Amino acid sequence: SNFFTMSARACTQIADAIAAGKPFYALEFFPPHTVDGARNLVARMDRMSRLKPKPLFVDATWTPATGRRALETLVAARALCNLDVQLHLTCTTLSKEAAAKALDDAAAGGVRSLLILRGDPLPGAAEWAPAQDGFKDAEALVAFIRARNGDTFSIAVAGHPAAEGPEDPALAALKRKVDAGADYVVTQMLGSAEEYSNFVKRARSAGITCPIVPGVLVPPPSLPQTLAVYAHSHATPPPALLAALEAASGPSQEGGEEAVRAAGAKHTLALAEALLESGAPGLYFFTLNLERSVAEIVARLPALARGVEDAPQRAVPFLRPRAKETVRPIFWAANPGSYLARTHAWGSFPVSWGEAAPEGGGARALTGTIEEEADDSVLSVASCVGGRLGGKAER
Repeated sequence: SNFFTMSARACTQIADAIAAGKPFYALEFFPPHTVDGARNLVARMDRMSRLKPKPLFVDATWTPATGRRALETLVAARALCNLDVQLHLTCTTLSKEAAAKALDDAAAGGVRSLLILRGDPLPGAAEWAPAQDGFKDAEALVAFIRARNGDTFSIAVAGHPAAEGPEDPALAALKRKVDAGADYVVTQMLGSAEEYSNFVKRARSAGITCPIVPGVLVPPPSLPQTLAVYAHSHATPPPALLAALEAASGPSQEGGEEAVRAAGAKHTLALAEALLESGAPGLYFFTLNLERSVAEIVARLPALARGVEDAPQRAVPFLRPRAKETVRPIFWAANPGSYLARTHAWGSFPVSWGEAAPEGGGARALTGTIEEEADDSVLSVASCVGGRLGGKAER
């Protein structure tokens, strides 16, 4: 008996949703940097798992510094929040040996979906370079995973809407990634439904037939922070969003965070509606770990009302489940408030990009190091609990 119940493969979920005509959405988070941050993020994900409809899956970003935290976050999301999960994996500093270990760890944790990226240059490096005995690009990593693990994992890759024409190098690279074994595409942050539709047309003309899911940014509650996010992603912020945030901020920035947050959420809601009306099968939200704006957007999207049905409650992980019980144990997934630290120390909004986050959580710099706290990690605790439930640990 395995405590880590297997997550569904994202590509299968997406194909089923498309076949049923049910628009879906997925949520991307970045992993916390402290144990307190992990507890708070899991509590936040638990609340978001109760949105109607619930997310098709949640995703955790991955960097060389936060890879283990990303996996721990997803193990917790699966085991404690009954969410299906997807893990980022990037080529930056990744050797073939490290990739093999990451894949084995992911499989052991019940993860069955991956988003494969080349990744960014290391801090201070002018150019991106592969690791020694590593991967020159995402295509190489996709091919490695398919050769090593077959169809164990669903594999997503990134698409860049700015690509122009069937002969564009970026579009040709996307075609090679799909041919190497990718199941679907997530686009970079989009500015309009027209941009998405044009990109899909170009991709289809280039022979890319897999699902293409639009990426949608949930803006942080600050115009400078929003600009920093787009700059980091090498994307162009849509003029309509900038105008809305500037108007909400006021000439002297007196509008405040809440006014800016509300303006950003309103813009994102309109974009999400237009994308679904244009034929997008679903939405992939870059949440920046922001809960309130995402909850508002999901609640106000009529198209999602006919979306993914809630999954049944997961079975309890006993070796021999009892047919009749008068007393049942308490499980975190059913009573998270009894076990998880709530959001008392979690900042409502990200701090400025590039600054250190408060102890309780909030957004940190997009790159950085983590505190190694393996003895208190979610994965360590979950492994211990799973061992006892499975009768493998000493009593």
